Amino acid sequence: MSLCFVRIEELANIDLSVSIIDEEEHTAANWERADQRFISTRHERLVQTLRVQNATVNFIIHASSTEVAALMNQNFYSFAISRKQDSIASKFVNNHGEKQATQIISKLRGDTRVSDGDGLQQSPQGDDFQLSPQETLASPLSLPINSSQPIVEAESPNDHESANVLKSQMQKDNQDVEPQNEVKDS
Repeated sequence: MSLCFVRIEELANIDLSVSIIDEEEHTAANWERADQRFISTRHERLVQTLRVQNATVNFIIHASSTEVAALMNQNFYSFAISRKQDSIASKFVNNHGEKQATQIISKLRGDTRVSDGDGLQQSPQGDDFQLSPQETLASPLSLPINSSQPIVEAESPNDHESANVLKSQMQKDNQDVEPQNEVKDS
């Protein structure tokens, strides 16, 4: 599974294109700082993947992030490297707005399971994150940050390969963005 969870408070300080996945520890290492333009680009791509409604480029950080936060556990943003490889990400899209849909992402021994339900809570043991589309919308800055979990969780034998593909794609995107900025400056 190619899915990672990023603490909301860390979103503005990382560049999602350069994470290196440590498969043994199930964490991402070597985060690099990124400027607001690149963060906004990656966030916009996530929003488009999840098909968040009423999002614009100008309001991508504010309006869209509240909807994204409503789609998953309040302490994390979820980033899918590949929707085709990631059934959880496709469930985010397919079940958006369906009250009875709850996805449960288990972090125990790399086990992933999806089940039906109607609520969103972190389990008392802290080992499951559940998704419910009807979660109350709130500003990301007002959401509680109280997890002792690592910044990023990733589980898959394909994570390294997927991360390399994503990094290549993001580098290509960055090269496409830079010439546009040079035209604006001249």
